[in-house]
Amino acid sequence: MKLFDFDALFEKKLSEYISKAPARYDAEGWERAIPKLYDRFGDTPIPAVGCTPREFYARMTPAELVEALVSHREQGVAVSDFLLRALEERARKEDLLPLLAREDDLAVTAASLIGPDERAFPAYLSMLERGAGVQNAAMEQLLAGAEQAKPLILAALKEGKCREHLLELLAHTAAGDDEVLDILLRDLRESGEEAAAADRLAAYGDERALPALNELIVREDIGYLAYRELKYAIEALGGEPCERDFSESTDYLDFVQRQAETLEAAEKKKDE
Repeated sequence: MKLFDFDALFEKKLSEYISKAPARYDAEGWERAIPKLYDRFGDTPIPAVGCTPREFYARMTPAELVEALVSHREQGVAVSDFLLRALEERARKEDLLPLLAREDDLAVTAASLIGPDERAFPAYLSMLERGAGVQNAAMEQLLAGAEQAKPLILAALKEGKCREHLLELLAHTAAGDDEVLDILLRDLRESGEEAAAADRLAAYGDERALPALNELIVREDIGYLAYRELKYAIEALGGEPCERDFSESTDYLDFVQRQAETLEAAEKKKDE
């Protein structure tokens, strides 16, 4: 398949345009103008191609568009927005599904094009075991379809893999499921990560978690950071958390110090 680097061709065209009228815009003006120029470039005939960038992809079948995406990646040719837009509008999801098994950024691109489609849920769950970029892409789609994917999420949780990700997904399913609530409460009591577990219960939104949260927030071994999340979760679920004094605790003082350092760094960067 013959490929064209339309982004490189645009950059060349843009350089010629700027050299002919360098004073037309200041730096910010050029920054605002470039997206419009790029869009206009999509309808500009290119002699070496024989048509415009948009026409080039419009002539391809849905399967050929997916083949073009793969070829761009394998041949190291930049994927233009014109190809991505054509894929969004015309590619068949069944043609994109095999790309989710890849170990490169094509899996991320395919996930964004497929979206929260139930046919992709098993692949998305498998993607959670890969690198951060692929994980994030899978989580985005699973979060969008968490309720529909819940049976698969519960089954995967029993395998013991990617527990934190799976608990986060369960926290974004519809409240009221006894099994999900039991899992999130067990995590609160047993994981030793009270802050994260409380945050998930707040996201889940089931007020039946209040007794467990209220029981935990008064414990002497609960530090300031965990207390903050427990307090937030109780308030989010409609409860009234107890107030505690952490003014002399080490983790509170460390937290205040970090906040002060962050603000100082932000002010220093602002002055620069």
